[in-house]
Amino acid sequence: MDYQSQFDDLPPGLPFQILTRFLSERRRERLVSVASHRTKMVRLVLENLHDRHNVGACLRSAEAFGVLNVDVIQPVKGFHRSTTAKGASKWLNLNSWSRVDAFCAEMRQQNICLAGGMISGDQDLDTFPREIDGPVAIIFGNEHSGLSKEITENLDIRFRVTMRGMVESLNISVAAAVSMHMITEILEKKWGESFYLDQNERLRLLDRWVRREVRHGDRILAKAMEDFN
Repeated sequence: MDYQSQFDDLPPGLPFQILTRFLSERRRERLVSVASHRTKMVRLVLENLHDRHNVGACLRSAEAFGVLNVDVIQPVKGFHRSTTAKGASKWLNLNSWSRVDAFCAEMRQQNICLAGGMISGDQDLDTFPREIDGPVAIIFGNEHSGLSKEITENLDIRFRVTMRGMVESLNISVAAAVSMHMITEILEKKWGESFYLDQNERLRLLDRWVRREVRHGDRILAKAMEDFN
């Protein structure tokens, strides 16, 4: 049964308040702490990656650094989650795209800066622009061919991971992790608390998480609403 329509109009935080009694205090505190450090100001974008384990590792890193939104562009074949993510994907907002132009149009509509990681990038990650005044999408392309021409033409920033050794490149998942770590730190220092979700967004996120965490959470919540009414 689809319960979502029943819960859409509930006040933010009410589902969490009702279901939180089924969680241990430690688990409840952990969810609240993690939600308080989620951000929509940085998002990860993966274009046409072939190795699902690379995708999984990137998702795991995104979750670890507090990135909430991840976009996967797969024009040719569908996106299959890997066990490498080790459950990280359920804490993320995953968006799938089959067309680059549709993705770029949506990002433009939301005024999101498109920053592509490239070996030939003209901006070192160490000096990533501090003057950015809105959300940033960090984009990485195929393990072998990199970003497509179509998405490259739409980039606002072309950056490269700073390398000081003999190797010329990093594995895609390592490059993505390093980039997310550095860019989230840069932007968090610039924006402070506004870098993170606002209170209503955090509560909505906790509502969604607790419904998944508690066994039969939706059923329990629906029964509680019936009793209330």
